[in-house]
Amino acid sequence: MDWNDAFSLTVEIDHSVLTTEMLHQINDFFSNSDDRLEEADGNVLIAVLKMLFKTFMYFSFDHVDAINAFQSDTPEGFIYFNGKYGANLISYSDLDIDAWNIDVSLKEGV
Repeated sequence: MDWNDAFSLTVEIDHSVLTTEMLHQINDFFSNSDDRLEEADGNVLIAVLKMLFKTFMYFSFDHVDAINAFQSDTPEGFIYFNGKYGANLISYSDLDIDAWNIDVSLKEGV
């Protein structure tokens, strides 16, 4: 998964362990689960991975050890992403703010 070439996250999934039922439980734990599922064209794996990605990014913004947060002290509602439940965080990139395409526009007189 990646965001604007500024941040990426690699997750390994073992579908024999992390079942569709488990993915639905994770998705349904949080509000707006139907909206997330619809945005992912009904693919609950995509919905959960996008939610994981956003949460992981937020943790990184807060200077929290995001890998540790998901591998040993998982945030409420998520599974451990250490392989035990069929998902393993393989790698992530540091947030590259320089890669952001930031447009700035100014109004006259401001």
